[in-house]
Amino acid sequence: MEIYKLEKLRLDYEVGFKEAVFAQLISPGKELPIAGSWGYSEDRPIIIEKNHSSLKTELPFDYVGFEHWIAKKRIEQEMIIYRQRGSEPIKPQCYLKESKLIKKKNKVFDHLVFAFFAIHKNFDIIYRYNPEYWFDITSLHRNLSFYNTTNT
Repeated sequence: MEIYKLEKLRLDYEVGFKEAVFAQLISPGKELPIAGSWGYSEDRPIIIEKNHSSLKTELPFDYVGFEHWIAKKRIEQEMIIYRQRGSEPIKPQCYLKESKLIKKKNKVFDHLVFAFFAIHKNFDIIYRYNPEYWFDITSLHRNLSFYNTTNT
């Protein structure tokens, strides 16, 4: 059995991440509280918008759970939806490998690294992939005292 380690897999389609995920949702009409890019780097993060009109202000926003949902959706885009037919993996497994809260230049980022494993449908290849996600969560941290300390 071959083992393929996928390095820095990046989708570079003209469609934005928000539009790509939205196209896969079952319930059309529901907006996502995100903006920005695909989240592959600090300078092109997925921006989580705390004050987005789709969020109910009377309920707490589980942004960590939302980040994990977004990560799963991007992996689906990379490993299943945009792959050549017949090369889609099966039995995907994914877990959080690393998480860092980074404050830089008046912005707050969540940097997540996942470990992804899957088997090719013919059971002859194992895929390994460590996707990174950059989330700009500045809107979630504007009022925290930690935010007002010295920036790096």
